Amino acid sequence: MKARLFTLLVLIMSMTMNPAFTAQSKGKSSKTIYYVVVGSFTDYNKAVFFANNAPCDVEHGNVYKTTVNGKTYYRVCDSCYYSKARAQKRAREIKNDTSFETIDAWVWANQGLAKCVCQVMGSDGTYWSTRPE
Repeated sequence: MKARLFTLLVLIMSMTMNPAFTAQSKGKSSKTIYYVVVGSFTDYNKAVFFANNAPCDVEHGNVYKTTVNGKTYYRVCDSCYYSKARAQKRAREIKNDTSFETIDAWVWANQGLAKCVCQVMGSDGTYWSTRPE
């Protein structure tokens, strides 16, 4: 029971510290949000596996579902920002940090909130998932 309460508390804390979540709660969901992407997959399970085992220090490891030209992608994001400059700075930090091995990072601009389908909650690999449609 204590473990479940702790997991719920971690989820609530991570959501309230996430700019995308606070944008929604303040009614700013149409604002552009800049996500720092560290992996993009066409398979949901591969994206979740990567988020749980990323070869870098992913801050949040959330998996977002998006559609581009009719094709569905699951993007593993390190973090998100209202500022494009801050997102680009974080992407450069990831690319330039040798402890992150050979991982790429890029900025994805989304109008409003992206659909989060999985949120890694702890270093033990526990996660919350909506399971994709």
